[in-house]
Amino acid sequence: MTHPRWLHPRWALTALATALATTTHAQGTGISAKGNTGGLVIPSAWVLESGTVAATAGNYMEPRIPDPSKRRNDSFGVGLLPYVELFGRFVDYQYDDVQPRPGTNVTGPRDLSANLKIQLPSLAEQLPDFAFGINDIGGAAAHFKSIYGVASDQWGPVRWSAGVAHGKAKDSRGRMFHGVFGGVEVLVGRTGLAVLAEYDGQQSHAGIRYYSPELPWLGNAQFVGTAQRSFRAKDAQGNRVDATSVALSLIVPFGSNARSAQHYSPPASRTLPELDEAAERAAAQAPLDPAEVRERLTRLQAALVGAGLERIRVGMADNRLVVEYENHRYAQNEADALGIVLGLAAEHAPRQVLRVYAVTVKAGQRQYETSISAARFRQFLRDGNWGPARATLWSGNKPDYDPAEVRWLSDQPTSRSWARFELAPRISSYVGTEVGAFDYSLAADWQAFVPLWRGAEFYGSYVTPIHDSENFREGEVFYPSRQRRGVRAAHVSQAIWLHPRLLNVISLGQFNYHYYGAQNQTLFFVPGRADTVNLRLTRLRHKHEHEQYPDQQNYSLSYTLRLNEGDTWIEGGYARFVDGSHGPTLNFTRWFGDFNVQVHARRVDGSTTAGIRLAFPLTPRQGMRPYPVTFAGTSQFSYGVETRVSSAGSNVVTRGGNTIPLDYNADTQLLNRGRIGEAYFGNQLPRMREAFYRYAL
Repeated sequence: MTHPRWLHPRWALTALATALATTTHAQGTGISAKGNTGGLVIPSAWVLESGTVAATAGNYMEPRIPDPSKRRNDSFGVGLLPYVELFGRFVDYQYDDVQPRPGTNVTGPRDLSANLKIQLPSLAEQLPDFAFGINDIGGAAAHFKSIYGVASDQWGPVRWSAGVAHGKAKDSRGRMFHGVFGGVEVLVGRTGLAVLAEYDGQQSHAGIRYYSPELPWLGNAQFVGTAQRSFRAKDAQGNRVDATSVALSLIVPFGSNARSAQHYSPPASRTLPELDEAAERAAAQAPLDPAEVRERLTRLQAALVGAGLERIRVGMADNRLVVEYENHRYAQNEADALGIVLGLAAEHAPRQVLRVYAVTVKAGQRQYETSISAARFRQFLRDGNWGPARATLWSGNKPDYDPAEVRWLSDQPTSRSWARFELAPRISSYVGTEVGAFDYSLAADWQAFVPLWRGAEFYGSYVTPIHDSENFREGEVFYPSRQRRGVRAAHVSQAIWLHPRLLNVISLGQFNYHYYGAQNQTLFFVPGRADTVNLRLTRLRHKHEHEQYPDQQNYSLSYTLRLNEGDTWIEGGYARFVDGSHGPTLNFTRWFGDFNVQVHARRVDGSTTAGIRLAFPLTPRQGMRPYPVTFAGTSQFSYGVETRVSSAGSNVVTRGGNTIPLDYNADTQLLNRGRIGEAYFGNQLPRMREAFYRYAL
């Protein structure tokens, strides 16, 4: 086989040697073959840092399972909370010379499992760290169930771990992880290399691991490569089954990236002039000069237009400066647009102005407002001390001021885009089923948003299939769930604030290709809290009324508890699903900047299904300037996997419990993906300051 010049082994070795010689490496986090932080196979007492995500692909073989023809051992983990990590592990061991079970293509163990580890807070610096965990939580096919306790510590370049595990024997293969275990990892200077040796309670392992430097161009991600060999390993019949395996991990610190914004320092080329406190006080006592006010408002409006904001109106109400604006350019987080608006307003405001107000508009309708002390925000922009500014911040829904009381620079808002187009991937997938290890149907979703009248938008979606795996093709088991070509949706959505705490969005038109009907979403904001009560209703009828095409309907009622300044959501509720089944649902969501992880579960007709879902924007932090027609990626792409945790049957493919997602979701389209309110925006002040320096100056 001919390799490109840059892929030749000699070039690869040269690049590796250069990296080893010239870079300084972080100690790094290793991912064990069993799907948790640790060594080659055994877990350590450390966990992923909160907000860190780790994905691993490998071919490790469990010695207790007879040597398979195909080996696949992948895992995905996240630091869900401080001291808590959650991993999903997918194992696929198949045999070419074995007949599949009837109705499947399974010739060996195929398992999708979850591992949980909790680290205990350190009692003293001199003591090792301790953790306990459970592998293969629940599930009808629990091949790798085990509980364990482990201690770990680091002495200079040497890390060690020791503990005890109790495995549960599912069948004749015996216990997969059982007995006293321990191991060491020796870091080789600052090269990023480490040598590991360990005993997992049943067999020995040795290997080498390489930790790459953190890569700023990839969100400070780190690659970790591992090669290992088992020794004196035996299968359930006592035969020697020593094997060599490799794995590659990608570790992305979303949490620490989000926290780093709190320490942003603007470059010297973008500094603001120091404030003269005496001159500021003197100017604040002087009467307002109408000519000066108009000049300042004119410059402010021009600066906001230059930053790429739409539907701008600026005006004065007594000693308050009011800015109405609509933002679609900074689609990852409304905090960026707020930082630009509040920063420019505070800088351009006459010194007699006490507070600046930013009124966020969507589809021409005022959704919520945020205000802050002008003087304290000016000082915060310069020194980064956000405590005093936060003490003056206020945010509320449905701004109820009378626009006639504001002396606007112009009664008419500035221009806006007439249509916005977004491109989003659409994927249907099944992982670890009876008929396939990973099946998917991938398509491109071309979405259009056209503002109509106040609070109303037309939404359209056209789907273009890209590729289907074999089981999604015509005549195969997943064919009904494939992504189909055509107009998926075309409807009009109207948002109405019935009360400052009650928002209703109704959508009427075409849904799901051939269905017509309505979707309704009602949000009630709980007084005194950031919590919400959520009611979602869908009722659709096929354009051909026939028994073959039954009506589609589902509803859900839930309560979302928001904790930790809006970064942690717990949503519990009850739902009626499309197939007529019903039951309770529970979602736990953690936000790390603009990335979130959701662990969800539902109970339907005696079966409990649980899964994990990731959501993140696929659009730049600063997108395209507003033109009559604009293009962007989606502000929220989500993907997840799920499996049955307990089941009345043996089928691992989920057949029921499906819902119809909201095409026009108020949280996504109007409410910054659900992240609004005084507590949330107060916590985002450092990000607002960073956005001001990056995009407003």
